[in-house]
Amino acid sequence: MLESTKIGDNHCPHCNELTDMAASSQGRGPRPGDLSVCIYCGEVGMFQPDMKLRVLDELEKAQLENSPEYVKVLKIRLLIELHKANAKLFARNQNQT
Repeated sequence: MLESTKIGDNHCPHCNELTDMAASSQGRGPRPGDLSVCIYCGEVGMFQPDMKLRVLDELEKAQLENSPEYVKVLKIRLLIELHKANAKLFARNQNQT
């Protein structure tokens, strides 16, 4: 079960969309160092001590590559991309009828 937490005005460091909520299956809100997937662009960010998101650098990505948390984040990212693709197909089909 996912629990949503209001995180204040935050912006994705990749696409700059407003991301003011975070969902977690861990029963708690995000903490510094936690990873986040943008619901708009699907890119991965990391919460800083001020709880703003930042881009992961290449060394961090390499260090996290095989961690269970990063694998889970990549699965979430894939689900977001699949959802967006399905929404586009649905919209295209609606326009053709």
